[in-house]
Amino acid sequence: MSDERRYAEAPTCPRCGYALNGQIAAWTDQCPLDGTCAECGLEFAWGDLLTNRLHTPKWCIEFGRKRSIPLRLLGTLMMMCWPWKFWKDLKLEHAIRPARFLVFYLAAIMVLYVAMAGTVYVEHRFGELARSLQYVPAGLQPSISLADEVIYGLKILAMPWADTTSLDYTVNVVPFNYLSSPGEILTGMIKEFLFYVLAIGMLVHIGVMVASFCLLPASRRRARVQWRHIARIGMYQTAVPMAYMCLSCTAECADFVIFSLTPTYTEYYFIVDMIAYFLWVPFNAIWWSVAVGRYMRMPHGWAVGILLTILSTLLLPFCLVPILMIFDTPI
Repeated sequence: MSDERRYAEAPTCPRCGYALNGQIAAWTDQCPLDGTCAECGLEFAWGDLLTNRLHTPKWCIEFGRKRSIPLRLLGTLMMMCWPWKFWKDLKLEHAIRPARFLVFYLAAIMVLYVAMAGTVYVEHRFGELARSLQYVPAGLQPSISLADEVIYGLKILAMPWADTTSLDYTVNVVPFNYLSSPGEILTGMIKEFLFYVLAIGMLVHIGVMVASFCLLPASRRRARVQWRHIARIGMYQTAVPMAYMCLSCTAECADFVIFSLTPTYTEYYFIVDMIAYFLWVPFNAIWWSVAVGRYMRMPHGWAVGILLTILSTLLLPFCLVPILMIFDTPI
């Protein structure tokens, strides 16, 4: 390869984007194995920048053939439970592929849509008497055909927000003396409110975390991290709120089915909400601390991640309340 061609095809620093032409032009008789960016101080292996055969994570949705996307989607979601392994395998040198992120989001939205539509179906299917304060169903005996039931489910799947007519069931009920006190009504409102706050609040918190890097100009200016890398961390994290919403919808379906078939009231969905409520902030701190230290290779990764989590958590109410008002969520 001639010096002119080698100079023209010189790579850039994976963290700050600084052109490394000058260092390559200084090579005379040999190529060093490791290099250091003169702009941001990032240490890297020249082999990772000069070859197209960089080892990519086998679980990552951004890489691999199209036919492997479903397995890689599951692998990415599972690997997110171990941020240390996630950001050790995924490196700055790996090219960002926006098209795969689009597939990632479309798949997540479809799963979430089916989960929420399924919750609406179960509410219509089992929830009428379960929501009654005077009776608890002792059993459900559908008096319609399987074809009508399938058509009814497809209608809800197509338009879960519509006021779909309930199915005709022959239901055996037993008396159930239940009187809602003001405290129980308030508790129910809090439980319903918690889902909306967590679902929207998690997504808003991720956006605030990304924007919080503007509040640390010295650290970001010293490392010169490109915004696309910060956005990459946030885009992967958005899968966590979507997974939480799917689990909460599934748990709510289980509550309706159990309560409609037996006089036993369960609150699995509330358990999921409480687990998410108490684990979200610690997970957020761990996720960003590990990403800052292992992926962006910035010094004092844990200090930066924890500080960003504290700042974003303090700013979250000011960003969340206007959004909840726009969505007409009861606050």
